[in-house]
Amino acid sequence: MWVAGGLAALGLLALAGSSREPARRSFDNALRDELRERGFRLVSAELGRRHGAPVWVVTSELPDGRMVSVDVPVEGQPYENPRRLALEISGALS
Repeated sequence: MWVAGGLAALGLLALAGSSREPARRSFDNALRDELRERGFRLVSAELGRRHGAPVWVVTSELPDGRMVSVDVPVEGQPYENPRRLALEISGALS
C-alpha cells in the first residue's frame, strides 16, 4: 500500500515537472537573449531561497571574462518576466 502511494506521488511530481519544462526552456532562452543584448553571457539561472524568500541565483560571464553570481528576488511567478530579471541582473553587474 505504501509503495503504491509513493509511486503515485512520484508520478505526480514527474508530471508537474514535465509540464513546467517548456516554460522553463522558453524563459531561459529569453533571459539568455536579454542578457546577451546587454553584453553578458548567461551561465546558469537557478531558483533558490534567501531568508525563506525565493530568489534567482544567476551566474553570468562579464565582457572581460570574469564570472559573477547574483541573487535577485523572485517577483510574481518565477518564469514570467525574463526582461525584468535581465534588467536587475545587468544593474547589479554594472
